[in-house]
Amino acid sequence: RGVEDMCVQHMAARTYDKLQAECEAHVEASIEALQTPDTSAFLSLVHGCWSAHCEEMLTLRSIFLYLDRTYVMQSAARRSLWEMGLHSFRAQ
Repeated sequence: RGVEDMCVQHMAARTYDKLQAECEAHVEASIEALQTPDTSAFLSLVHGCWSAHCEEMLTLRSIFLYLDRTYVMQSAARRSLWEMGLHSFRAQ
C-alpha cells in the first residue's frame, strides 16, 4: 500500500530511480564478492550469486508491483523491474 501511495502522490519516478540506484549498488557489491583465486569455486559462487539475485528481484517485484504495473509500463524509457535487475547484473 505504501508504494501505491507514493505513486499516487507523483513520487513514482523518484521511487524508481532510488530503487534502481540501490539495485545497482547491491549488484556491484555482490559481484565484487565473487573475486576468488580458486577457479573451481568460482562457478559455484556465480551460481549462488545469480540465484540470490533472482530471488531478491522477485521479492522486490512483489513489493513494488504497483510501481511496475503503473509507472514503468506506461513509460517507454523505463525497464520493468525484472529487466532492470537483469540489466544491472549483466552490466557488472
